Amino acid sequence: MKNAIRICRKDYSQSVGLLIGQVDFNGDLVAAVKSPLTMESCASHQILEETLEISFDEVQSLMDDLWYAGFRPKTTRDGNEVVGAMKEHINDLRRVAFKE
Repeated sequence: MKNAIRICRKDYSQSVGLLIGQVDFNGDLVAAVKSPLTMESCASHQILEETLEISFDEVQSLMDDLWYAGFRPKTTRDGNEVVGAMKEHINDLRRVAFKE
């Protein structure tokens, strides 16, 4: 079995649901976390263990679900550099095509 994390967008709400469970080899959900997570007090600078460890494939699936639910990054790394390089490339193509 494989861990699964799913995002469920709620209609007419400013929130999303988070489903944590396990799927079988067919991708069918066969187990799910039902009780709410509990919070415990901790001292500042206390070393804590992660609440959940998931594989890179599970992270990718979560990112895909968020994308399909309409979420996009607020910023991207190196976005301006990429756009600048694309604009320069287009200008180079124009110079070649139109012999400027």
